[in-house]
Amino acid sequence: MTFHARLKFVFILNLILLLGSCIKDPETGNQFGKKAQFIPFEELDKIEQRAPQEFVNTGKIAYYSPYLFMVDDMIGIHIIDLSDTVDVRRISFIAIPGVSDISLKNNILYANNGPHLVLFDISDIHHVFIIDKIKSVFEVNAKYPPPNTWFECINESNIWITGWTDAWLVNPKCKS
Repeated sequence: MTFHARLKFVFILNLILLLGSCIKDPETGNQFGKKAQFIPFEELDKIEQRAPQEFVNTGKIAYYSPYLFMVDDMIGIHIIDLSDTVDVRRISFIAIPGVSDISLKNNILYANNGPHLVLFDISDIHHVFIIDKIKSVFEVNAKYPPPNTWFECINESNIWITGWTDAWLVNPKCKS
């Protein structure tokens, strides 16, 4: 495919996507737009160490010899023992709703929990526990869809927004 053909293809694809965001059903008033994905604030408190879990949406990693800590975005942290690289073992999973970033220092694991910062003692890797939770450290998550997009109206006072998905909305009232 030539450069001009590729450029034309990209232009047409972008045009289709742009027009697709304006689709509205004239009979019902329903509109194609964005629906919020979120975690209710009361769910953010459900932090616990569990048996190893399957990987879902892995993200950032941190190495703290001999362990690898791997974020499963918005779900929790996998702890993996790398002391024997021939026999890598999953130790456990720390369920932390809203987690996306971690840091480790002096046997302390720092993790975000939506807008909160949670500190864990990891000196006994099999019995990780919370030593502190500092509430509302991070800005309220006010991620909104791109400009000129219809979206599901939300009440941010009791949820942590994790993202947006494409959806048909029933007579939407909110537009970015």
